[in-house]
Amino acid sequence: MAMPKKGTRLITVDRVRYRWIASGYDRYLGEETDARIQVQSLDPAGAVLSVRAVDWRETVLPSHVAHVIRTAIRKGWKPLEPGPTFVRDVELNPFGGQEFDPKWRTEAVVGLAAKVRDTREYAALPILADALEEAGCQNHELLTFCREPSQPLEARRVIRMIFANL
Repeated sequence: MAMPKKGTRLITVDRVRYRWIASGYDRYLGEETDARIQVQSLDPAGAVLSVRAVDWRETVLPSHVAHVIRTAIRKGWKPLEPGPTFVRDVELNPFGGQEFDPKWRTEAVVGLAAKVRDTREYAALPILADALEEAGCQNHELLTFCREPSQPLEARRVIRMIFANL
């Protein structure tokens, strides 16, 4: 299956050229809430990757697409081989594209994140930022986000990122 060319953008990831497009619409809420990203290698045109970026309301950047491509390859997508559409849901990282370092999951970080998750006391996020910083986190976007007032949806992104792959 080939992706249409109209409206797509080009990106090169690990020396492979791809065509990609992003869109999103929640038919129940009548607003954009999830991003749908489709990717296909250019030469040869392999299997299409179709990804739903959960709770994503921001612009999908090329750095996000590169992350999606690398993640899908690790999960078994073979971009240069023909085949059925490879479908996945992913969590895009809004915090500067930097992956969450497992070394930051100290007892204090996990404990505070669990408290925020269980009680929905998002006012504790600045304390969580301090714990992340003490654990060695230098991701300015993530730390700034935790220290500024946030919406529950965005705060849940931080918590999901901390508990991912545990």
